Amino acid sequence: MLACVRFTKNVIIDIYGSKFFEDFGPSKIIEIVGIDHYVSFISFIPPDRNCNVNYIIDNDNIDF
Repeated sequence: MLACVRFTKNVIIDIYGSKFFEDFGPSKIIEIVGIDHYVSFISFIPPDRNCNVNYIIDNDNIDF
């Protein structure tokens, strides 16, 4: 199976420990042998910024 992956630039950890990034980096086509888990994103423009902020939602990093 092939997948197109978009890398991120400058992943930042906020005061709550959540990871986010503001910009995408280069894209690359890779071959996938197995999928371990899914990662989701929430994208929005905060009132104090001029660009999108993309928060990373990764179930492996969430403590309940």
